[in-house]
Amino acid sequence: MACEEWMAAQEKDDAIQHEILAVFQTMKKSIGVITDKPYIAAEEDHKKFCQVEIDKLKQRGARVLLCVDEAGELGDNFLKFRRSLRSMPSGDSFFGIVLGTDRIVADLAAAQEDDPSARARLATHFNVFHPIYLIGKSDIFAQVGAGSSDITNPCNAIRYGRPLWAAYYDSVGVIDKLDATLQLAMKKLLGKDINIAETGWVNQDIAIAVFACIVGLDVVAWGALPQELVARHMRTIVCISKDRRRVYTSAAAEPALAAAAAMLLHAKNDAFLAMFIDKLTEVCKDGLVLEGIRGEIVARIVIMLAMHECTKSDEKCPLGHLLGDHVREQGCAGLEG
Repeated sequence: MACEEWMAAQEKDDAIQHEILAVFQTMKKSIGVITDKPYIAAEEDHKKFCQVEIDKLKQRGARVLLCVDEAGELGDNFLKFRRSLRSMPSGDSFFGIVLGTDRIVADLAAAQEDDPSARARLATHFNVFHPIYLIGKSDIFAQVGAGSSDITNPCNAIRYGRPLWAAYYDSVGVIDKLDATLQLAMKKLLGKDINIAETGWVNQDIAIAVFACIVGLDVVAWGALPQELVARHMRTIVCISKDRRRVYTSAAAEPALAAAAAMLLHAKNDAFLAMFIDKLTEVCKDGLVLEGIRGEIVARIVIMLAMHECTKSDEKCPLGHLLGDHVREQGCAGLEG
């Protein structure tokens, strides 16, 4: 199937399935007979057919790149899928790539010690390559020119960071494009569509994601937490250790995410602010987030809240009032002015 035919097929109502089936029927006339057979017999016939096609690849010396998007949806079949790749021709003729939107690194490229196919690799020429994670596409839609580079203009600032924000801003069919883009950014930070008017939605992961976008947080590289934040809360991988045991992450400085984080932090007139601070305190006590040698994270939060308060009102605001009763009770009473 040519590239043009593939693209055209995806635009049809029944997507690509009927096109693939048509090609398959052309290549194997007896497909109707196979589907009528018992499962085991039909599966065996399919294996034979695939082996014939693989042998053709060997003869032609064709090079194949197989990309499987949302590979995590394979579930328990993911391991079987990887092992089936050992049937591919030897040499450099075949390369498979698995991708996932909300999958942790361990789902698609397990640590070497945990990789169930490690023994199989000793007897074959195939390898699980190091994960591909550094894709430099930030700021590619940022506009450069007279007046267009003014980042204080929200319509320009939204173009910095991931290409998603500018692409969505330009394509969304609503009057208030900026608000629609920020609503999308909030959903991405939350990891799913949550009604923030209700209670109980602030958890440790969301608290880390929100504060990280505004004040920056150093998250440990071990365990499931950093990978969960990358998979579902917009954190970015900056390095993966060779043994794939440690994943170093960071929260990129993106105006869209910073604005969305501020909206979540101050939702319903700061109704959830104390809960955000509580959850952040929990992860700091657990050693999952590093608070800094001298507690720099506290200073960052105080300055950030002061900035947010000053942008809401021109009136002078005492520090004690700014921090609120929750923080004053923790030993900040008397900090006024």
